[in-house]
Amino acid sequence: MSGTPTDMELVAYIDGELSQDDRVRVELAMAADEGVAVRLAALSGATFGIRKAFTPLLSEAPVDRMLASLGDIATKSEQTHARTAGKATTFGRRGLIAAGLALVVLGGVGDHLAFAPRPAPDATGSGHWRDIVASYVRLYTPETFANVSDDIALQTRQLQAVGNAMSLRLDPQAIAYAGLQFKQAQLLHYDRTPIAELNYLDPRYGPMSLCIMPSTAAPSAPEAETRRGLNVSYWNDGHRAFMVIGLQPPSYLAKVAQRFGTTLAAFPVGQDIGKGAKSL
Repeated sequence: MSGTPTDMELVAYIDGELSQDDRVRVELAMAADEGVAVRLAALSGATFGIRKAFTPLLSEAPVDRMLASLGDIATKSEQTHARTAGKATTFGRRGLIAAGLALVVLGGVGDHLAFAPRPAPDATGSGHWRDIVASYVRLYTPETFANVSDDIALQTRQLQAVGNAMSLRLDPQAIAYAGLQFKQAQLLHYDRTPIAELNYLDPRYGPMSLCIMPSTAAPSAPEAETRRGLNVSYWNDGHRAFMVIGLQPPSYLAKVAQRFGTTLAAFPVGQDIGKGAKSL
């Protein structure tokens, strides 16, 4: 996969049929281009709506009678066209049947394909990167991480890679939190700036993500906000902007933020962490 993901690739992402590398490329594309996240949300909604709608429709539809009726219509149409145009229609019987079935499908489930306008973020002003993150994190479900390896050695390597990019010492012990299952660490980019994303599963509320981005803003204590229907707690250590985001209650995320804000032991800040850093 290269460049902007196609609709087919996004559907494969939804269905869990992409390789881990291609999944990361899709997520990078979503981080860089909000339009990709919007397309994925639309395709995800369409897939769910069609599957849900077709369960009763396909079990109850008189398929044989429908095909027979469409066949009669096709035959009559071909005969009429041949008399008036002097030659057989190029559309053909199969094309008419396909079109007829398509009309039946669209008539039955068209209402499931109408998408509401994309909602505006609940928080405005600074923190645009948090809104970008929220726009794709809201697509995560427990199934997103169902096939992600729980191998400790692999997770340790992932944490080391993203930790080095953030000048943070990240290891399984440092990022552990009681009641949350760590699943994955990956490095994304937004506007040429790296974003570390650590994903967790909460047995009650589902996915939760800890995201980190280089920042030149002054240190700040955790604050709460809501973005894209998800709760967020965000803070800054003077070198990096942090956020935890999920469906967990704000009070819970505040405790997570407080814990990670004090337990993540930083390396000496090097030259590279300020590269592309933003005042966030």
